[in-house]
Amino acid sequence: MEETLFIIKPDGVKRGLTGEIITRIERTGAKIVEMHRFVAWQDIARAIYDEHRAKPFFKDLTDTMCAGPSIWMIVQGNEVVKRMRALQGPAFDPPAGTIRGDFMYARPETVTHTSDSIEAGKREVAIMVRRVFMKLVQAAPV
Repeated sequence: MEETLFIIKPDGVKRGLTGEIITRIERTGAKIVEMHRFVAWQDIARAIYDEHRAKPFFKDLTDTMCAGPSIWMIVQGNEVVKRMRALQGPAFDPPAGTIRGDFMYARPETVTHTSDSIEAGKREVAIMVRRVFMKLVQAAPV
């Protein structure tokens, strides 16, 4: 059983695509085991996209991730990384029938993010659990 991180980015949330995207995830048979809605902060966005740090689009990528509320989910299932990547579609020329193929209108607004490998899934889930969840819990009213 694998785990991966799946994010509905601010452009997807703003455009009201959350329900459709969650439905598509659930239709694959994968299980959403944790979900949070919040506005990401820069250190979290930089940690998620760290492998792109030296690329010219890194700032745009992290800025768009922090532009409004996003939905962060931990998704579990057999071969879930591979299945979520196929469901999402590539960032360039995504085919119809994928989330990006059906809903993406411009880069860097790519509607969703999901981990690109089992190792990245473990790293990104750990970032969400350790940094995001703990920060949200600490900020919650008692």
